[in-house]
Amino acid sequence: MVVGGLIINAALKLKTHVEERTGLPFAVSFREDARTWGATRIDERFTPYPGVDFDDETYTGDAYPAFGWAAAVAEVEVDLDTGEVAVRSVVAADDIGRVIHPVLAEGQVEGGTLQAVGYATIEEIKLHDGRYLNDRLATYLIPTSLDAPRIETIFVEAPFAGVPHGAKGAGELPMDVGAPAVVAAIHDATGVWIPDLPASPERILAALDGHTPPGPPGISTIAEAAMS
Repeated sequence: MVVGGLIINAALKLKTHVEERTGLPFAVSFREDARTWGATRIDERFTPYPGVDFDDETYTGDAYPAFGWAAAVAEVEVDLDTGEVAVRSVVAADDIGRVIHPVLAEGQVEGGTLQAVGYATIEEIKLHDGRYLNDRLATYLIPTSLDAPRIETIFVEAPFAGVPHGAKGAGELPMDVGAPAVVAAIHDATGVWIPDLPASPERILAALDGHTPPGPPGISTIAEAAMS
């Protein structure tokens, strides 16, 4: 949203500069202009959007002129004997403003959604006496292609008028809604809520049986023992 707008504005200024210097359209004059004048530098610096005030010293005000929005619906299967969860499909709807490159944007949503599925079901940092027990990908599990559900991406384009292209950006937005959707689907299937992620088999079985579930991720096992 920010850098893309700066690049477009700089490109438009470059085009105007070349056309004024040559008296010809940019498309037919830029090569000759470069041979004659060499490289032309255009600097473009971000200026705050009109009506959006933010104080960098106190970190108060409106930091963003526009927001992206997302929603997701997940379909899961829960094995009531083992507590294992299989995410079968996710429908992700995202408003990222104008979609400039549909293939790249859809890939961003699919990747973020799969990351959210891992966040919701299997990814968990384990600590003991302040040290990581699973500090590498051999022991810290992440979803692979075999764990990937069917993902359907829906773009709701509400362009932001403050930038030339109307894009608001995707970024981390797709990951924000997938995990809550999976937890809500587990509740719909089992009738129990899992308040701490991941929704592991241990936590699901504990909730079904009315037992105390394992502590939140990242808490040292020594601290857990002291708490219990």
